[in-house]
Amino acid sequence: MLAQMLAPAAVLVAWSIVVLFWMAFTRLPALGKAGGLGEAKPGGRGQDLEGVLPDRINWKAHNYAHLMEQPTLFYAATVIIALMGAGAADRPFDLAGHRQCGEDPLPAVHRLDRGADLSRLSRACADAVPRSRTRCGLTETSMIQSQILQPVVVLLAWTMIMWLWMYATRIPAMSEAGIEPNDARRTKALDETLPANVQWKAHNYNHLHEAPTVFYAVALVLAMIGLGDGMNALIAWIYVGLRIIHSLVQATANVVMVRFVLYALSSVALIALVFNAASAVFAA
Repeated sequence: MLAQMLAPAAVLVAWSIVVLFWMAFTRLPALGKAGGLGEAKPGGRGQDLEGVLPDRINWKAHNYAHLMEQPTLFYAATVIIALMGAGAADRPFDLAGHRQCGEDPLPAVHRLDRGADLSRLSRACADAVPRSRTRCGLTETSMIQSQILQPVVVLLAWTMIMWLWMYATRIPAMSEAGIEPNDARRTKALDETLPANVQWKAHNYNHLHEAPTVFYAVALVLAMIGLGDGMNALIAWIYVGLRIIHSLVQATANVVMVRFVLYALSSVALIALVFNAASAVFAA
């Protein structure tokens, strides 16, 4: 992986942790003044604190929640680009550091050929790989040859399409309802004011930052361990197709039973990918 490409992602992860502590250090004292957690009802959620704690306290929690949403797309896209290694993405910007050790940039990924002699790998490949395109059963590649990355990118793109759809309908609706931008500090107010069919797009956009984050993680794991082709890629395409249909249903007709069936089927596909990844990782 390219450290230069992953550095911004690492910084954003660190900033998310900073905001987490910022939220805790401001929310806990405010909770104490409001009666403490001991007064909270079983099953209480963070949303229940709206109107109980000062708005400025809850703003930190709102931002922390946002950092768990769209940035997950950024993390997935960044890792995919980094895994491309010395491919087209880094040539214009020289991210890989050309002429390392007097050679062309080392590829980020090595793929183990089926006919590789494993006994020779540990003895000879450390020095042989930089000098040859194929040595001791290791084939150097400038990017991960994994089909599963395609459905990942499609779902990333679809999420941004839902983002555009959400604002293309929400902004005119807010204008028509006379809602000022600052009035939307509490998203609950939008649910109470805007038409339901407008908010359905926003609800689905939020849902695309829930279970799909597990899909991104497991798909990248399968790609990195060389199991992102064949059946796993097919299952990933099925998952993405079901999620796109789920989005269209929720954003338009929003029939709950249809949504549930699509969600359940996509969850089965996701469970299959997680099972396959776990079987490979823990059997290694």
